[in-house]
Amino acid sequence: MPDTPFKNYNAPSGLVYLHNTTVRTGKVRAAMLHYDDQPVRNAIFYNNLFLGNGGRAIESWGNYIGCTLDYNGYTEGPVAYTKDGKKIKVNGLQAFVQASGLERHHVVVTPGVFAKNVEFPKDRDRHDPPPDLRLKRGAIAVDAGIVLPNINDDFAGKAPDLGAYERGAALPVYGPRQKDPR
Repeated sequence: MPDTPFKNYNAPSGLVYLHNTTVRTGKVRAAMLHYDDQPVRNAIFYNNLFLGNGGRAIESWGNYIGCTLDYNGYTEGPVAYTKDGKKIKVNGLQAFVQASGLERHHVVVTPGVFAKNVEFPKDRDRHDPPPDLRLKRGAIAVDAGIVLPNINDDFAGKAPDLGAYERGAALPVYGPRQKDPR
């Protein structure tokens, strides 16, 4: 994605982000990006993978009020984030944990976590087929998530995987489905 994967605009509240995978590049190079100055309230982010191309791990221009971020994977980089009115600008994810109390269980990821080669988008106007974003065996994001009752109860291994796909599970079917011939 060349722009923001999530449109947290117009002062939203109660957003739930679970098991997403984003691979993004763009003018503002950040793995997790929110460039609206409106506040985001009461959002939760768990078990996501946020990969960015050579910029910040997290870049937010808005104030995240009462929000929880944990058990996510990020490309390493500086962080600019506002938590409950307190601006946090630090040089990396460990410093962000110390300054914010968030992301105590994060992992640092690269495109090497995927089973197949995944490249950052080069041209925002080109529409390539979607990449295969399944995790490779032994990747740091495998079994790095938290159990979310009624969401990821069917995980394989010691814990849920980060990102959109549980390693070893069948890929979901997107788009029209065949009707049952019965």
